[in-house]
Amino acid sequence: MYRFETILLTVDCGVAILTLNRQDTLNALNLPMMADIQSAMNIVESDSNIKALVITGAGRAFCSGQDLRNRPPQSVDVVTALMEGYFPTLHAVKNSSVPVVTAVNGVAAGAGCAFALLGDLTIAGESASFIQVYSRIGLAPDLGSTYLLPRLVGRSRALRMMLTNEPISASTALQWGLVGACVSDRALVKTAVQRAQLLTA
Repeated sequence: MYRFETILLTVDCGVAILTLNRQDTLNALNLPMMADIQSAMNIVESDSNIKALVITGAGRAFCSGQDLRNRPPQSVDVVTALMEGYFPTLHAVKNSSVPVVTAVNGVAAGAGCAFALLGDLTIAGESASFIQVYSRIGLAPDLGSTYLLPRLVGRSRALRMMLTNEPISASTALQWGLVGACVSDRALVKTAVQRAQLLTA
């Protein structure tokens, strides 16, 4: 196991498992976590024995979005902070040289929803839910949502999620094509690892 402050990274039989691990914030994204994920992606890319990657969340959530308590100081341009602190990491995941399976446990909200959709394969636990929440706080969707969502569910459903903040259940996400599979919570990580192992072969 590789040790980081905000994530866990294990490797077994060619599959790396990256677990978001800020359980007290429901795994909210902040700049230290982005740096840890970037370091983990560097390991994945440099280790020729790693053939696939599973990403999931520790505890009862996948990711609750950006940690709004961890905003850049007022002296820092927010757009610059996002572009420099968040997007290189998201780009590394989206453009990984190995297949990425996201295993969504519990809520995937805001930026966490976008992060969940970066996977080449996305599997939801039965208690998973997907919610955009941006309009609730007066912001436009970011971190890839405006690009990813319409391509997965179409413009109408994407706007419904973005404008109304309506949570989308795992079963609805499967019906809409937001995820490729929905399994029991207990079987989620095991199923994701099995899918990843098929890809390693």
